[in-house]
Amino acid sequence: MSGEEPPFLLLYGSLRRGEPMFGELALEEALDFVGEVDFPGELYDLGDYPGAVAGEGRVRGELYRMMRPEILEALDRYEEYDQADPEGSLFVRRRVPIEGIGEAWVYLFNGRPTGRWRIASGDWRKRRPAA
Repeated sequence: MSGEEPPFLLLYGSLRRGEPMFGELALEEALDFVGEVDFPGELYDLGDYPGAVAGEGRVRGELYRMMRPEILEALDRYEEYDQADPEGSLFVRRRVPIEGIGEAWVYLFNGRPTGRWRIASGDWRKRRPAA
């Protein structure tokens, strides 16, 4: 994958539009919605939020162009991602390929989802009723 920073971000769970944290983190001011896309991985129910991990399946997410790339600092804190200690982080920020776009940042769960329910559809919103 390229060394250039991707200008895109994927959100697939509790940070999507319509979720409380989208507004609380003022994401509408920093991100421009591009559309819904699938990316490679498996999605698991971790309780109040989902976690995507690398896998053979597909995960449904919302693709955004970052109008303010500094939003990644706030998202790193929210996702408990420490660049200096990725092994100790709850989520890690990684690049994933997006067909027709190139690459986008996504936060992947940094643990093993052992004993957690896999969301077969790959779509967090289809796994629970709308808020």
